[in-house]
Amino acid sequence: MSAGAIKRTQYWNVNTGSVRTGATGHGESYTDIEHYLLPLERIRGSALHSWGVTEGLEVTVAAGTPGLTVMTGSTLDASGRLAVLSEGGTVIVDQTVDADDLENIPTVVVGADGVTIPTTGPDDSYLLTLSWREVLDPSAPAAGPVLMHAPWLRIVKLAGFTDDGEQVVLAGFHAQDDGQVTALSPGPRRMSGVTAGRLELRVPTAGTIGQRLAAVLAPEPNGDLAFTVGAGTPPLRISAATGGLRFPSSDQPYEIYTPADGTLRIGTPTAGTDQVILDRAGNLTMGVPAGTARRQLHVEGTEIHTGGNGGGFSFADRNVSSFMETPGTGERWVWYSVGGAARLWSGWDRLTFSASSPDGVGLETHGRMRIRQAGSSSAGVWLHQDVAASDRGFMGMASDDLIGFYGINCGWGMLLDVKTGEVTLGSSFGRRWGAATLNLWGSQLSDVGEGTLSIRSGGSIVAFDGGDGVVIGSSVPAAGTALHVVGTSYLQGFTRVNGDLVISGNVHCRGFINKSGGGFRIDHPLDPANRYLNHSFVESPDMLNVYVGTAVTDEHGRATVELPGYFGALNRDHHFQLTPVGTLALTAIDTEVEGNSFTIRTDRPGVKVCWQVTGVRQDDLAEQNRLVVEEEKAATLRGRYLHPEQHGESAELSLFAALEGGHPDA
Repeated sequence: MSAGAIKRTQYWNVNTGSVRTGATGHGESYTDIEHYLLPLERIRGSALHSWGVTEGLEVTVAAGTPGLTVMTGSTLDASGRLAVLSEGGTVIVDQTVDADDLENIPTVVVGADGVTIPTTGPDDSYLLTLSWREVLDPSAPAAGPVLMHAPWLRIVKLAGFTDDGEQVVLAGFHAQDDGQVTALSPGPRRMSGVTAGRLELRVPTAGTIGQRLAAVLAPEPNGDLAFTVGAGTPPLRISAATGGLRFPSSDQPYEIYTPADGTLRIGTPTAGTDQVILDRAGNLTMGVPAGTARRQLHVEGTEIHTGGNGGGFSFADRNVSSFMETPGTGERWVWYSVGGAARLWSGWDRLTFSASSPDGVGLETHGRMRIRQAGSSSAGVWLHQDVAASDRGFMGMASDDLIGFYGINCGWGMLLDVKTGEVTLGSSFGRRWGAATLNLWGSQLSDVGEGTLSIRSGGSIVAFDGGDGVVIGSSVPAAGTALHVVGTSYLQGFTRVNGDLVISGNVHCRGFINKSGGGFRIDHPLDPANRYLNHSFVESPDMLNVYVGTAVTDEHGRATVELPGYFGALNRDHHFQLTPVGTLALTAIDTEVEGNSFTIRTDRPGVKVCWQVTGVRQDDLAEQNRLVVEEEKAATLRGRYLHPEQHGESAELSLFAALEGGHPDA
């Protein structure tokens, strides 16, 4: 900076070796202040620091009036002058004063809450700046004038402003015609910096208390910026050539840098090699020349390896937008290996490839597998044998409608028609006419003649005669019997009977009976030869037990009814009904069931009372199998009816029409 000749008064007489005598004059003080102390201070400020805000000076929109509030703080301008807003100090907020005047300049005092500068229109964008300035103290006597430090808060238009450091910008804002501030921003506000060729960082030492050098930040002759930690440690550098961060190395250092193409790279620029490149599209490449990435992660030259307890490769369903820690239906998948097998996981292992399975299984899938025809002649699986070193058989589709087994020497050995279910064998089994037997692992399927087909497995026999009769346990059906069971046989699983079922004997059922209706039918007691007597069952949504009887109250109008000893264990939620017989009387339950008995009370003695008690079953079987009164049909049976004709629907919509070979609850 230009400050003219820097000079001061010589108070020490070098000729006599003593302080000069006489009073100090104004001229000497002027020389010392204006030509020595102030110029040196400004030179030091501008030489060691860049201009800008040094501390504080927060700016906010004033409350209740158009204006801005500035808190205490300081700035350093381009000339090295320090402008300070301090509590109790003075500041100029008048925008109309002459920039060169010293006298009669109005000032305001900075308070603990800062100082407010009014804002006015017109509607435009402005800057709030702070300039160094001194004015004469109007309260000082004329014989001893005093200059006050009074920085100038100025509002200037943004358009045409030159940001050269003579005025330090504190904020930018937009004001309306009425002065109201509608927007406040930092604008071109900048902070003051430090000018240095070497920055030393020191830390305290133990033992002999002092300090030592911990790290050094300094530029190098080639323009690099080096950061050295400790003595003898290679520095960490910011390269002047690339702007990258270069890590120390004994031969070719690695560097993280961004060239002109905007990519972020890790490599050795001195050798012209980049090992990792991240481009602006987010694609990360390893071992791939710049600009050739085809995916967000593109690796060339070697496989990608992951290992350890959590080793694996995780990827998400393309329709899932967020990470699923515990996927349930394939939202996220993981390829991993454990126990010599590669596994594809999504909630659990869905697919396993084993290199050393104890049972020899190489591929295992948890669920069904679909094999498509694609470009081959048919869909299927070839079976390859090591000793023969060739494919020996094929399981799959022979055509669009036939599936079967194929041998390389015999061709198709067995075919199943997917439309009709017909099975065709490549060779004839047995004889077309006459008795023949098909042996299946110790069992026999035999046509024994006279229209009888016999199936034997061990000691059990099922035979079909020409009259569509079936016998179980013998090869000779009884004449005229549709189903003949010999021995203690039983039906297991789901059994369906089309039509009426008549059972001569008792029926024992371990489960529940579901029916649309029911009751008893007997020969009519008054006309047994010609009529039936039908009664319906009593139905209830609860598992009710009913107990009835009569009792006669004693001379006190009370009667105790003894119930079965199991009543309390079997029943809960008791309900009572009482009816007097032969006379009008008031009846009531005096005491409810206690100890398997209850007490009836009437308003007079000797009344005959008919009573009824109901209870809801509470045994373990009942508690564990409560009726679902209103039950949803299974999804596969919705739209079907137990009795479609009663709802105006066709018999084809019968629930049982959809259950050939199935269970009604399937």
